[in-house]
Amino acid sequence: MSNYDISIIIPVYREDKNVSDTLQELNQISIIKGISLEVIIVNAFHNNDSHKDYPISRYPALHVKNISLKKRMRLGELIRTCCAYSSGDYVLTLTGEGTQDLNLLEEIYKKILKNIKLIIVSRFEIVNKDSKTTFVFYQKIYRTLIWILLGQRISDSTNGFRAFDRRFVQALGVSRPGLSFFAEMTIKVLQAGGSIESISVKNYLQNSSQISDRILNLQIPEKFKFKSEIFGYIFVIISAICYRVSNFRNAK
Repeated sequence: MSNYDISIIIPVYREDKNVSDTLQELNQISIIKGISLEVIIVNAFHNNDSHKDYPISRYPALHVKNISLKKRMRLGELIRTCCAYSSGDYVLTLTGEGTQDLNLLEEIYKKILKNIKLIIVSRFEIVNKDSKTTFVFYQKIYRTLIWILLGQRISDSTNGFRAFDRRFVQALGVSRPGLSFFAEMTIKVLQAGGSIESISVKNYLQNSSQISDRILNLQIPEKFKFKSEIFGYIFVIISAICYRVSNFRNAK
């Protein structure tokens, strides 16, 4: 076992004004819920002068690491690199913009205690006026293909708001550099026989008395660029097809 239950990776791509609020929330959650947290804050722009270090003394319940990259990295490459710096049994990925609702951390931790290898927060179960129609339509197609090829329904296979067993995922060799890193992770966990569970935002809204504005305004990732990411997703789908064909041949 590691020193921390969860290592939380926060890439800061632009401004980091919300990171302090996120750290304060995580500090309170760690104290109240008794979850040991390591937080890795990454300056994702190596020449970003606005980036600052966050002193450990302000957040006594957290172990905070500040990392500045020496070169520019895409998100998948960044997450993979930061896993090498992490000490937690599980890794949770967030963004510096503060759009994820940290009240869900307790639900995520419950699934970690059940040794679920990959926990994904689903974005597509509530109507969001800000959701891009083309993106949601694309996700429906993608999820249908995953169900056909891998035989499991996953409500949101590509969301970056997720927690995963660090050692299990590192052993899978997830290699995509961009946002398709998360899609590839989902498929490789399935292929390896790892357990995957989603956290239903819709059910959370029905059962929770603490509903924040952030969970009612889930956003499509601002960094998602269809043209730049489509080749990564095609690679993942082709990998799933090859996996299906291989299983079919082995069954003969």
